[in-house]
Amino acid sequence: MKYRLIAFDLDGTLANSDGVVPDDAKAAVQRAIASGMIVTLATGRMYRPSARFASELGIRQPIICYQGALIAEPAGPLVLWHKPLPLPLACEAIEQVREDVETLVYIDDELYVKAPTERVERYAQRNGVKLNRVAD
Repeated sequence: MKYRLIAFDLDGTLANSDGVVPDDAKAAVQRAIASGMIVTLATGRMYRPSARFASELGIRQPIICYQGALIAEPAGPLVLWHKPLPLPLACEAIEQVREDVETLVYIDDELYVKAPTERVERYAQRNGVKLNRVAD
């Protein structure tokens, strides 16, 4: 076998626009696992929603979340690697984009936003994460 590891993205790859993994995608993941491949997720999503997908798919390998900033066991969370942005850099990044884009901040599987939109509220609900409204 030439390849030994497959890392799947979720949104738009395994999961459709409704956040559901179609049966054929689940079957493909199961075939890869059964063939001896190491199968994991690599996603921008937070840990908890990613771990739920891993469980649904039978993935037992560490998962990569938060755009690569966290690697953890899906049944744990045993954190294997965590590299959050240092606070001064995070504040600078927010300041640079706050007028141009909707700013979402993720800390310990909670979502922080100044003015939640309906889209953000649906996202939080669909992913089972706490939505925190903050003044600034």
